[in-house]
Amino acid sequence: MPHDQFKNDSLASWIKQKISCDALAGCRVRGILINQQLAGWCGIQKDELGYEVGIVLAKPFWGYGKLIFKTMRVWAKEFGHSELIIHLHESRPNYKFLLKLSKNKVTKSTIRGNRFNSYHVQV
Repeated sequence: MPHDQFKNDSLASWIKQKISCDALAGCRVRGILINQQLAGWCGIQKDELGYEVGIVLAKPFWGYGKLIFKTMRVWAKEFGHSELIIHLHESRPNYKFLLKLSKNKVTKSTIRGNRFNSYHVQV
C-alpha cells in the first residue's frame, strides 16, 4: 500500500503508534533483525475484523516472510487467538498455503481506499 516517505516527525508518530499498539492485550509489534541488519517490522495488531498480521520487509529479505509468519502464529497461540487476519492487496494472487490455513475463509476488505483479500487464518 503506498504511503508517504517518513520524515522525522512522521516517523516519531509512527513509532509512538506502534509502541501503543504493542502495549495492548493480544498485540505485539517488533522490529526484525536479520544478520544484524534491520530487515523490517512485524506485528499482530487489532483491526475491525480481529487481529491482523503485518509483515513489512525490505526487498532483500522477502524470502523470510514465511519463517516470520510461523513465529507470529506462535505468538497468537500464546495470546489465545483462534484466528489471524492477513490482508493482501487484491492484485496479488491467491496463495495455496493461505487458502489452506484459512480453510478457504477469505473476505473482501477496503483499507484506506485500497481493496484487499482478507484471509482468516486458523491459529
